[in-house]
Parts: sequence; C-alpha cells; structure tokens
Amino acid sequence: MELRHLRYFVAVADAGSLTVAAEQKLHTSQPSLSRQIRDLEQEVGVQLMQRRAHGVELTLADSARCRPAFRDDLAHHSDLKSPTHSEMMSPSNPG
Repeated sequence: MELRHLRYFVAVADAGSLTVAAEQKLHTSQPSLSRQIRDLEQEVGVQLMQRRAHGVELTLADSARCRPAFRDDLAHHSDLKSPTHSEMMSPSNPG
C-alpha cells in the first residue's frame, strides 16, 4: 500500500467529494484521484466509499475502521512528503 493512497483516501473522506478533494486539497484531476481510490479499494479488498451524484459516502463497516487506521499511518509517516501529481509533473522534478 502506498502512502499517497492513504493520503488521498483521507482527503476524499474529509471533503466528502472526489472533485473537491482533487481540485482543492490534492491539486490533481478527479479521474486520476478516482483511479487511485479504486486501486486502494482493490488492494484492501473492500469498497471504502459509495460514489453518489453529489459526492461520496463512506461505507459504514469498512471505512469506519480504515479511516482512523489510515490517519494513524499518515501521522506515523508525517516526516515523509508524498508529492502531488502537479509536483511530480513539474519540470523541476527529474523523476
């Protein structure tokens, strides 16, 4: 599991919207963020959120357990900065 997946999940959960999280919190595109969330869901083997016409809703059973655990993992790795999509695509980034 990649740290950015955890960061993305927490941002979407906090915003209640893939679009808001993508544009205002993570500075990436909504389709890219949606793909990352689906990858995370496949990796953990559960659907973490229901996609709705006006935002997302966390699934009760799985997200209630995962969100605090993901936050703990992020806090544990707070000294590591996972670059945003914009930062990775920047001409100043050789990678």
